[in-house]
Amino acid sequence: MLDVFTSVFILLITSFAFLYVKFIYDSNYWKRRGIAGPYHLKTNSIENQAPLVLNINYPNVLLFREWTKEYGPIYGYNEGQRKVLVISVPEIAHEVMVKKFEYFHGRKLNPIVGDVVHDPRVHVFNAKGARWKRLRNTASPCFNAANLKKILPTIQDCANITKTFLDKAYATKKPFNIHSYFQEFTMDVICRVALGQDKTLQFENPNVELVKQVLFKFANNPLDYWAHVFPKIGPYLKKIMFAIGKFKHIPIKDCIDQLYGTVAKRKAERSKNDETTSVDFIDLILDVEDNSVIDGTFEKTNMKVPKKLTDEEIVGQCFVFLLAGFDTTANTLGNTAWFLAKNPKIQQKLCEEIDDICGNRSEISYEELGSMPYTDAVMKETLRHYPVAAFAASRECQIPTTIGPGIEIEKDVCVALDLYTLHFDKNIWGEDSEEFKPERFFDLSPLQQMSYYPFGGGPRLCVGMRLSYIEEKLILAKILQNYFIRECSETETKLKQMGNTISTPEKVTIVLEKRNNHL
Repeated sequence: MLDVFTSVFILLITSFAFLYVKFIYDSNYWKRRGIAGPYHLKTNSIENQAPLVLNINYPNVLLFREWTKEYGPIYGYNEGQRKVLVISVPEIAHEVMVKKFEYFHGRKLNPIVGDVVHDPRVHVFNAKGARWKRLRNTASPCFNAANLKKILPTIQDCANITKTFLDKAYATKKPFNIHSYFQEFTMDVICRVALGQDKTLQFENPNVELVKQVLFKFANNPLDYWAHVFPKIGPYLKKIMFAIGKFKHIPIKDCIDQLYGTVAKRKAERSKNDETTSVDFIDLILDVEDNSVIDGTFEKTNMKVPKKLTDEEIVGQCFVFLLAGFDTTANTLGNTAWFLAKNPKIQQKLCEEIDDICGNRSEISYEELGSMPYTDAVMKETLRHYPVAAFAASRECQIPTTIGPGIEIEKDVCVALDLYTLHFDKNIWGEDSEEFKPERFFDLSPLQQMSYYPFGGGPRLCVGMRLSYIEEKLILAKILQNYFIRECSETETKLKQMGNTISTPEKVTIVLEKRNNHL
């Protein structure tokens, strides 16, 4: 009996020793390849730089910028067992995002997401290869011009309601956090145009807090953390998390369960041929599924997947619309409001364009929203300064290849763009790169185009980008038709960005000033 215990003990010790040596070996992955990196910043040999990169209170894009200053435009680091190459060279960024897309069609994902090839509930943001192509085909029609025009009246109504709440805030004559109003607006829009909500629930919508919890708590719990350190056990940790959700409140599970109910209800209504006057993305996805989805194929692997979407995939699509449509747009609007308060001359030019195009009409047409070049430039300049979804500008290598000056990239190695360096490089944007200057977007050079990725890039460019711009321009026009956004003694000197993946301004404190006799 003693011999059995001894054998088991020796086996365990040997296994742990092997794993420890492997982690030590992996920790020197980039050093062995002659690529610089933060080797000395090790919490221990197993975690590597994961605790620093996963800090919920400090967006990793800001950390990347700090490391770039120290290690140069190409460096590597480890998140546990995962290897990540960070680059801020425009030509290499373009190579990864566009020219070699077939080698880099997967995203650098949270490992707890699991197997995006076979997992039943995968959405267009997480998917890769043939499955991504198929899901993209179902999502894209939702955002074409014809369908955006159909949902524009709903967005108009949401904006008008937000304006009435802002009128009340103005009446108090007190400073307030305008970012929270934008969050209510974008949640109202996405619930009404994507999820079938019948009427406005601004400042009464429980989904606002629910989605906030999903965004902040999903990336800020022990299971998620250890999935980053040990990526291969991510799928199992995901199952544990959802099993715990049966007995304990877990925001992401609550959100997904709610979406299952919404999709099931809509499919039941359609099966009964119930007439509905609403236009939302669930119906559009189901229409696309029924009529025009092309079987997915992918050139490099010749993978094929069936065209019919499962209920799980439909829920997945709704889930990503909910998260992406809420937070990124609201955050961009909050950041824009702060810049306008800090730059009254730019705000005046913006008001003049809105006056010229929209006048004082309460309804603004799709064509008018598409004819506002200075407003477009303001939004793009805001996203240059604060790329709220910078984490999306990253890829996972699917097929071994080389990039840049002969850097070998193995399968499963991730490449992340340091957007803050790319977006502020004086050699790219000029000596005034730190200034807020919308005019720079009137004539971008090829080098600047290769350096700007607020919505990702290449074939995986954010599918909802046009909807986001419509929401942003519409609500800004509604506000600036009536008010100036002004700074006050409580306005933040510098915006503090929170969150690990999606950068969220902690608050944006402003006052509104009535525009009198401006037309």
